[in-house]
Amino acid sequence: MKLSGIPQVIIKDNTTEVTIRKIKFFGPTYTPKALTTVPDVNSNGIPELAVLGVDKEGNVIVQRRDASNPQLEMNITFFDSNFRPEGITSMQDIDGNGIPEIAVLAIRKSDGVAQVRIRDAVTRVLLKSINYPRN
Repeated sequence: MKLSGIPQVIIKDNTTEVTIRKIKFFGPTYTPKALTTVPDVNSNGIPELAVLGVDKEGNVIVQRRDASNPQLEMNITFFDSNFRPEGITSMQDIDGNGIPEIAVLAIRKSDGVAQVRIRDAVTRVLLKSINYPRN
């Protein structure tokens, strides 16, 4: 949801539909594209939220914040402006450090090739890049 030009995630009680928290993501020059949850990485017992967005230059960015606290935990640049973001998900740890990963799917604008990049949700390290050529 984008209110007053700033993208927000609104967390509501599932039963009463009462708003529990509003968390702002990015700023007015970003366009949000998708949202996923990430298992707790800061040891407070509450999952993180990761929002996939595009900045004014067209770079594909993920911003991660704790669902209980609006403080920014991390910005991660996944792709440059040569790609169009399509989706985001969190996934189990694949590098053995006990921290979940974030995967982003984007399409290269020049030739339509789909690419998934998997990064560590805390260190930002690129763990894997997978191309899916057009048929």
